[in-house]
Amino acid sequence: MKPRDYEKAWHTLKEDMMDDYVCVHKQADKIKHRVSQCYESQVANLIVAKDELQTWLMHMDYLDGTHEFSNLKHDLERGN
Repeated sequence: MKPRDYEKAWHTLKEDMMDDYVCVHKQADKIKHRVSQCYESQVANLIVAKDELQTWLMHMDYLDGTHEFSNLKHDLERGN
């Protein structure tokens, strides 16, 4: 693989993971408002997924020297 191909794959992966994080974040917000109607396992799964994505994306920000995920996370938290 050429270096350019690796760079493109990296950005595609990061964008997909950030999209997943936004979806999980929104689902977690919905569940907060109807906790009594949800199973504890659903809540736990969302929390684990969100934490796992956050860990990977923060590390990716560090490795590529950007703040794309940090900025996205800040915007999502500010919007709540």
